[in-house]
Amino acid sequence: MAYGVVDRQLVVIYRDIRNNTRKRTIEISGGNLITDDDAVNMNEVSKSTVRSYWEDIKQVDMANTPDADSEVKDTGRLYFLMANDTQSYFDIVDPKDDLFVSENGKLALEIKAYDDLSLLNGAENSLKFLIDDILAGRILISDGETPHSYLHGIRL
Repeated sequence: MAYGVVDRQLVVIYRDIRNNTRKRTIEISGGNLITDDDAVNMNEVSKSTVRSYWEDIKQVDMANTPDADSEVKDTGRLYFLMANDTQSYFDIVDPKDDLFVSENGKLALEIKAYDDLSLLNGAENSLKFLIDDILAGRILISDGETPHSYLHGIRL
């Protein structure tokens, strides 16, 4: 079963003359495409101004169930080198154990090197895609920046 859309909302931020903001959340239908024209129309009918809007989509796949050994508080952290020569990170919630060099000992704290990730292993392949998406700027980290390169990953 794929993730299905269960809820779509348009969130609109209005700002009045006193610089106070009001947020309105409007439920929208599945086939509705939100455009700037919609924001312009809402702006035109209000004494306040529409400063920003966005769409929230909640998608659910009830067939997805957690692994039996889900540790909840376990976190994997991927470190990246940023263009300004600083490091930033992206966290993975409850990472699968086969992403780490070893299942026990000190190496159980080290995520496998990028070049050692297998395209045949589902979790490793997905981690490669995730790192690639971050490096390509499809996933932004550190205040919306794209990193220069991937460094390494650890278990926190």
